[in-house]
Amino acid sequence: MRGRRSAATRGRRSLSLVVPLLGVLLLAPAAPGGAQPRAEGIARASDQTYRRPLGNDPAAIDPARVSDIYGLSVSEQIFDGLVQFDQTLTVMPSLAQFWKASRDGLTWTFMLRKNVKFHHGRELTSDDVVFSLTRLLDPRTASGGADFFVNIKGAREFREGRAKSVAGIAALDR
Repeated sequence: MRGRRSAATRGRRSLSLVVPLLGVLLLAPAAPGGAQPRAEGIARASDQTYRRPLGNDPAAIDPARVSDIYGLSVSEQIFDGLVQFDQTLTVMPSLAQFWKASRDGLTWTFMLRKNVKFHHGRELTSDDVVFSLTRLLDPRTASGGADFFVNIKGAREFREGRAKSVAGIAALDR
């Protein structure tokens, strides 16, 4: 009986780690959301502090390093990923306007939305997505979500230091 209980506990622990990590997958190629135009004549609040009630302090809010639900709940408010889930858990566009898979399902191409800007005004590019995914896989980042991406061509070699880049991640519009 004891073996079953520990297996069930391990299963719950695994599930509790998987849920936040799924959020990391969605946020990994994150960029702050597209700047919303501010209506003319509307003044910005003097206090620009983000406040959110949480049950605990997040371990991290960096999308590549989020490891708990508290960090995930904050980072998903700050960063956007290529895709997002709707209320029925259907994958919906976010930074990616649309995507397509090759016939064999091994190659995925994401077309980015136009006019998505970082907070300082620079437009999001495919190089930013390559950077974010590469950073997620970089062993120095110590991302808990990296294991979800090791099946990308060249990811294992990159993580083990045998390659300088991830062969399967590319910006096709260069």
